[in-house]
Amino acid sequence: MVSSSRPSGSASPTLVRLVARLAGGEAPANPASFSEPLSHWLGWADAISLASVLNEGAIDGAAPGPARRGKRPDARAVLKICEKELLQVRAALAESIDRDPLFAAAEAAPARALSDREAFAPYRRRHAARQQAMTSAIEPLRARLRSALAEGPKPMARLAALDAVMEQALAAEESRLLGSLPGWLEKRFCQLRKTDRGAEIEIEAEAQPDVAVRKPQPWLEQFAADMQAMLLAELDCRLQPVEGLLEALRTSQPKAP
Repeated sequence: MVSSSRPSGSASPTLVRLVARLAGGEAPANPASFSEPLSHWLGWADAISLASVLNEGAIDGAAPGPARRGKRPDARAVLKICEKELLQVRAALAESIDRDPLFAAAEAAPARALSDREAFAPYRRRHAARQQAMTSAIEPLRARLRSALAEGPKPMARLAALDAVMEQALAAEESRLLGSLPGWLEKRFCQLRKTDRGAEIEIEAEAQPDVAVRKPQPWLEQFAADMQAMLLAELDCRLQPVEGLLEALRTSQPKAP
């Protein structure tokens, strides 16, 4: 099965390169700057929210919230907890993709009587379930990291507020883009299935004459590997904001004497 992916550090993110490969093209060697598409994704209300957060006075003059009342939690202890939780979240989600029984059963080719859309339906449902699992696990962790940063120096509190605004502002566009991934996978599924339709399906009879076993289907195994790679790349993509907040939390810690 596909091993857990990590950010590649290349010019094009792994997820972009995988989508480009499924589309039969190549990912851009020098992708557009982040600010260019961002200008199209943010509405005027989002721009106002961002401006208020970036204005230092909005933070300096803000009244202390509930999290700032009373004794602050130990920053180093919070950092260790968040680091551990990130490792656990990544490992659990990656393992659920690696060990998914739907991918392990790649020898069970869909019946030829099914249409391409009907045959792909289980994979579409599983993809949606994996995306929902990522959302449920990652969003609370991201919120906890923001809360930890809000307890730190004012620049860190401003970063936490900025991340909250950005998450809300980009939610619709992120949902649209990630929601398009099953469409690319379905095209890949149909393409591979089409190339296999001309081949004979080998069947071995069991002791009972009415029981048959299909041998592994290379095209379906290839598709399962492609879908796993896509999900793991999406996991890395979704965790990038969390890793950025965690790194900011690390740098905000006072240096040991």
